[in-house]
Amino acid sequence: MNSLGYKQLLDRFTSWEEYYKEANIFYNTLHVKEEKAWKKAKKYNTKKSFETYLRDFPQGLYTDLAMNIVGTKKEEKAWKKARKIDTEIAYNDFIDKYPNSQYIKIAKQRDIDNWKLALKYHSRESYEIYLNKYPNGNYFNEAKVELEKVKNNVFVDNKMALMWQDNDDELELPWSEAIDYSNNFVLAGYNDWRLPTIEELQELYKYKNKLLSYENMYWSCTEGTLTGWFSSVPIEAKCIHFHFHGLVEEKDKRYILNIRYVRDI
Repeated sequence: MNSLGYKQLLDRFTSWEEYYKEANIFYNTLHVKEEKAWKKAKKYNTKKSFETYLRDFPQGLYTDLAMNIVGTKKEEKAWKKARKIDTEIAYNDFIDKYPNSQYIKIAKQRDIDNWKLALKYHSRESYEIYLNKYPNGNYFNEAKVELEKVKNNVFVDNKMALMWQDNDDELELPWSEAIDYSNNFVLAGYNDWRLPTIEELQELYKYKNKLLSYENMYWSCTEGTLTGWFSSVPIEAKCIHFHFHGLVEEKDKRYILNIRYVRDI
């Protein structure tokens, strides 16, 4: 402090004791105000309340803590916004702004989570939602393929290398007519459809929750063992109850049951 400063202090205070006393009062008053401001900020616990504290006490006792809390509040708000929008762009923006965030792993996981959701519902809408949300997603090409399958009313079992008819407008026919009708059946641009074996239908049953409809009893091309009185030709064929735990039984071929055609791929 220069000589002028000391002179000003001496002009204001008659002694150093008086100066220290005044300074102590000022400090205690300021400390009380800061403590009240800090308690208020914690009470409301919002980004704005802590910003108010920082504005009034930029060099305060709790400045570093308040700045950390404000940063966390901003991050939380940004994360909630990204989750609400729930798109690839929203998550990438969040990752760019908060590369060390506690939510980074979740943000990067959302692509696969949305893809699994699309597969779960296996509908035109679910695949279109994924494609709109993730135009550069890791499963974009797969989603386009699945969308085309749904649009064409087919379900593909890659494990068995089979393409199945999959629509709500299922045929209901006696067994012999179902066999004959397959020769003229056209779907998704293909005309080589056939009635499936009972084993193929049993395999399809495992994927029933991915089908557009399945609450029916379906004919197979597998004939039963019961024959007519004067013939060796079976009068029954095997069918499967999709609505009754995949139960397989033999029915008279004259019964009218649902048809779900299949083709080899």
